[in-house]
Amino acid sequence: MRQSQLLSTRPRHGPRDWKGRRIRPDLAANGREAIKMFESIPYDLIFMDCQMPDMDGYAASREIRSGETAGCRVAIVAMTAEAMAGSREACLAAGMDDYIAKPVKLEEIFEALQEWLPEKKPETPATQTL
Repeated sequence: MRQSQLLSTRPRHGPRDWKGRRIRPDLAANGREAIKMFESIPYDLIFMDCQMPDMDGYAASREIRSGETAGCRVAIVAMTAEAMAGSREACLAAGMDDYIAKPVKLEEIFEALQEWLPEKKPETPATQTL
């Protein structure tokens, strides 16, 4: 999860289980920090705030996309207060996959998780980690 207002959006709880997956939100204070986190941790889904200091979510998304390899594309969902005509298109043009307008409703988060978070495949004896 990427969000500009670090103090007011800090998760109140630790990791949660959702449909067999362990969900752990991480927060970045700005776009540059979001990119560094993405480079060091394998994320399945990023909620990207479009209006962040230092580097906005549009530039951060373009940077993430430029470093991805074939077959390894992370889903990026924009979260923005921009609700003007063309805002969704600007997010998609920057490489984001979807768009949620602020104020964000909990149902929209669940819909995005359902749409963009890959299903967890059951582990077989050959794929279990020790």
